[in-house]
Amino acid sequence: MLRMDEVTDLDSSGLGLLLALRNLSADIGATFEIKNAGAWLAPKLGAVGLASR
Repeated sequence: MLRMDEVTDLDSSGLGLLLALRNLSADIGATFEIKNAGAWLAPKLGAVGLASR
């Protein structure tokens, strides 16, 4: 689980890293969750297929 409530900026490299972590987690059967993304961050995450809870 990644808590994103203190993240103040996220560029394309950061989004790429999150996607890679999600894919690696899926490959090994682990759960990957992003929690507490701020209102400004949620649309960015949604645009690349990463949903925040």
